[in-house]
Parts: sequence; C-alpha cells; structure tokens
Amino acid sequence: MGAKLKKLFHMMPRKSLQFRMQKTELIFNSFVSKNHVIA
Repeated sequence: MGAKLKKLFHMMPRKSLQFRMQKTELIFNSFVSKNHVIA
C-alpha cells in the first residue's frame, strides 16, 4: 500500500501535503473518539 501512496504523491505533488494532513486528521479523530469511548 505504501508504494501506491508514493505513486499518488508523485502524480499529485501539490495535493500530497493536503492529503497527508487529512490522513493525520482522520487518525487523530479516530484516536480521540476511541479515547472518548474508553472514558
């Protein structure tokens, strides 16, 4: 899967940073929601 993402980043270099930020936001949101469920 990492190779596919690298290809996408090479094809869309301008969108790579935005995509990475969206992915980080998704991971952070899921992390927060998991903590909320645990708490």
